[in-house]
Amino acid sequence: MKTWKKRTIIGLSTIVLAAVAIMILKIVLVDFVIDFWWFQSQDMSLYFVLRLLYRYFAFLIYTAFFFVIFYANFWVAARYAVKMVTPTDQDQMDRMKNIRARLRMIYLPLSLLMALPIAWPLFKNWELALQFILAPTTGTTDPLFGKDASFYLFSLPIYRLLQQEILIAFIVLFLAVSLIYWYEKRLLSADQPLPPRAFAHMTLLALTILALLCWGVLLERFGLVYTTNNLPIFHGPGYVEMRVILPFIWLVASMLAMTGITLGIAVKRRKGWIFPAVFAVLFLAAWQGKNMDFFTDAVSKYVVEPNQLVRERPYIEAGILSTLEAYGLSNVQTKDFTHQSDVVFEAQDPAFVRSLQNIPVWDKDMLGGVLEELQGIRTYYSFPTIDVDRYQVE
Repeated sequence: MKTWKKRTIIGLSTIVLAAVAIMILKIVLVDFVIDFWWFQSQDMSLYFVLRLLYRYFAFLIYTAFFFVIFYANFWVAARYAVKMVTPTDQDQMDRMKNIRARLRMIYLPLSLLMALPIAWPLFKNWELALQFILAPTTGTTDPLFGKDASFYLFSLPIYRLLQQEILIAFIVLFLAVSLIYWYEKRLLSADQPLPPRAFAHMTLLALTILALLCWGVLLERFGLVYTTNNLPIFHGPGYVEMRVILPFIWLVASMLAMTGITLGIAVKRRKGWIFPAVFAVLFLAAWQGKNMDFFTDAVSKYVVEPNQLVRERPYIEAGILSTLEAYGLSNVQTKDFTHQSDVVFEAQDPAFVRSLQNIPVWDKDMLGGVLEELQGIRTYYSFPTIDVDRYQVE
């Protein structure tokens, strides 16, 4: 009896699970099958399959790339760590071999776990990742920074995406490598300082972190291209962005680099701490100056606005040049044509006079916007109202 009940329950459970699995597969695969049939009807089956696999190719390539970087650092750390003590007997040799095997069990999966989070955003943005590798140049150069337009379309988004991910990964890598060296010294009872190669390894990782931080700061300068602070006069960076904010960005990156370098030298020599302290203060001051609205507002009010047309002229011209390039109008040829009118009319004709009296000279709805666009960049002029006038023929 119990066997019959057990078989019944197993059979019903199997049917229910099969039904649920079929429903899930139907929901998941129905769009896939329909899309595949459509692409197949257009003789694009291969493209459809490659389009599905591209994201996995990109994910695997970037995962393997960062895995190799992390694994190589862990391998070097483990190799240098076991050399901190010179083995004197067979027991110590066996102990070091066990340590190597134990470390290998740690840094192999750890390298993979660190590579996956970095590659995951590239999996989600696989089209940008492939365009970053394969996209050609456009031949159109940004007049302010000298970068090809493809840089802003395909490279800059990936750089921003990778900078934070790689920075976090290298910070974790630096901490993990430091932990390996500390663990080895403690396990082997090594009292001497780190070997020169191990110290050089940690210094290289620290400099990489510093370079990534500086790189993140310098990427901000390309974001100035998208600023809208100068609308409605023109789009893009102006005098304040290029003459104030941009120098501050370079100053922040320079002071950050000098702070890190002098700090590393001070740690090595165990003296000279005043230099990193001074550069750190200058870095904080530059950072505050870059992000302080009061400073940029003061420059805009007292330097730009009194002579706005002269100050903003180079950047307005750059905006116009970029617009012409974007619409393919940079190579337009201009020709002058002379028009000779043979129209003859009688000014004393009453019907013609009535027609002239009914013609509005100014269309206030149209003329107001036109005058503001053409003359609004002049600092001291505006057109709050527009009056309508008509011809009066005596």
